[in-house]
Amino acid sequence: TTAHDQRRLTYASFELGKAQVLSGDVEEGLSTLERVLDIAADAEGKDFEFIVAIERRIAEILHTQGKSEEAAEIERRIAAVAHILED
Repeated sequence: TTAHDQRRLTYASFELGKAQVLSGDVEEGLSTLERVLDIAADAEGKDFEFIVAIERRIAEILHTQGKSEEAAEIERRIAAVAHILED
């Protein structure tokens, strides 16, 4: 696959993960989103806004599962990255 195809596949997987969560398959959706995050984080020419969007969604899910400590850690990381992106 080309880089463009890989990017489209990654975005489609992000949408799949969100849909899995909305349909009630929260664990599978979370797993999909974590795989998407790994792919996005390892990509050349990182799309930091996309990475932040993935992490925000993961944090939201963790909050709903009562895993607020994990969610808070992600939110701290997001805040640090957002601060860097603003500069």
